Amino acid sequence: MKKHLAALCALCLLLWGGAALAETEIILSDAGVTAGAGVEIDGERIAIVESGSYRLTGTMTEGSLSVEAEDVELIWDGAQLACSTTAPLTARGDLRLTLPAGGSGTVSDLRRAENADDEDAAIVAGGEIAVSGEGTLAVVGQAGHGLRAAALRIEGGDLSILAGGDGAHLEAEEGEACFTLAGGQLTANADGHGVYAGGDARIEGGDLRLETESDGLYVEGTLFLSDGAMEVSAGGGAGTASPTASYFDDFFGYDPFEFFFGDGFYGGYEGYGDAPAARGHDAVSAAEIRMEGGSLVLDASGDGLRADGAMTMTGGALSVACGEDGLRAGGDLNVSGGVIWVDECEIGLAGAGVAVENAEVSIVSAGAGVQALSERGGDVHVLEGAKLAITSEGDGISAGADVYLAGGETNLWCSGRSGAPLNAAGEVFADGGTLIAAGRDDNAAIAEDSAQNVLRARFNGTLREGARVVVENESGESVFSFAPENDFSRLLLTSPALQQGETYTLYVEGEALGIATVDGAETYFRGDFTDERDEQRDEDNGREAQPSMESGAERI
Repeated sequence: MKKHLAALCALCLLLWGGAALAETEIILSDAGVTAGAGVEIDGERIAIVESGSYRLTGTMTEGSLSVEAEDVELIWDGAQLACSTTAPLTARGDLRLTLPAGGSGTVSDLRRAENADDEDAAIVAGGEIAVSGEGTLAVVGQAGHGLRAAALRIEGGDLSILAGGDGAHLEAEEGEACFTLAGGQLTANADGHGVYAGGDARIEGGDLRLETESDGLYVEGTLFLSDGAMEVSAGGGAGTASPTASYFDDFFGYDPFEFFFGDGFYGGYEGYGDAPAARGHDAVSAAEIRMEGGSLVLDASGDGLRADGAMTMTGGALSVACGEDGLRAGGDLNVSGGVIWVDECEIGLAGAGVAVENAEVSIVSAGAGVQALSERGGDVHVLEGAKLAITSEGDGISAGADVYLAGGETNLWCSGRSGAPLNAAGEVFADGGTLIAAGRDDNAAIAEDSAQNVLRARFNGTLREGARVVVENESGESVFSFAPENDFSRLLLTSPALQQGETYTLYVEGEALGIATVDGAETYFRGDFTDERDEQRDEDNGREAQPSMESGAERI
């Protein structure tokens, strides 16, 4: 038995050694290429015509390599290959690229724009390009794409692309994954897209770093994000967004379109001079997006993360700065896990319907923080475990239908003249969670059958940001304590702690400005002051006249 085992081990070693010996070496040189069996050489043209593994070394400043056989592995061991007349590296079918540790190679397409077309690339494959290993490969497409293939899969190595077109241009059958990042690193600096994927795309690990003039990662199908890290700068970043929307701000000091029509009007209006407002370039765009993990840092002149259909996020971390919307979905946008920071945007989260649950979301926006708008209206749901913080120059939460507050913690700071913390075409249902909202308008209609009580306060004067606001119950216990991050004249508060029939006192900077005894779905704080203008406005709108708070506000 031992003899048989020893013989088997010897056979395995022989086969392994034979496989290693079967590796064919190709040495590139302008003086002449040296190669073993399976390679045909015709001047500057090299063709691999037999299956196997081929190790490339050396330098060739004018030449091309074509893979004509199936099942070929190219071990790119620091080889330098360039060509100015055709694609330096092509494969009829699939291409396996192994980058050995310590190797630093290049593939350069030096054709000029006048000699290139839209399909040209430094590396061209009819099938899938699979990259593995621990070395590096730099790809240059001077006038065209960096690489063009049916699919690209990266499991290891460091692939760096500089391209006049797309970094990677990938075409696949509908429903098939044509871009998979499972390990290693892909870096692309491109005048076109960083990665154009004609099918689905999967980010399962590794690092993706894109800097582009057009969209960063553009996916015709579904984008799946489960792990890995992504950093994308598209269209020059947030600071280079189209100036159309800001034209009126600069001229009037505010935007009259937003003032009269609300934040949603931006989606379709044409800019100054009747010229259509130019869209910026999105960091990541797909037909549908499903994010389960990973980390994304996005900087774009257009949207940060955009889906033509639905977008779901159940985990991961996302940081966005953009000229347009942070996360935008043509369908529903559901966030049920993870962390989102949107530090600069027009609208933070936008979709046909928006729901946030068991997630931490922080938004700084020029328009609405969260907006739901569709043909059927558009609802916004804030559910259990949500931590939503919005600082906005427009509305805090804007809905074409209803807003449902059913859990979590929501802080809304709205500084715009027309900005309301809650702006719903339908009603606001306060059924759970804590809401602290400060702004300059309070036109939200609280549903009478809400499960929680709501307190409102109106100040005739404008209170400054940072003013400490405290609401205490009859026992002197603090129910709310906060300092708004914007100037404000309206407050809207709800919490499970508010009890029917109990009286609450409102303090601003330690001074008692009003009291309210909870009675019904919503109750206003009252003091020694009444603003007749607010009472008349309520009567004109068919609502019961409610007092504002005047005395003391001027002293803050």
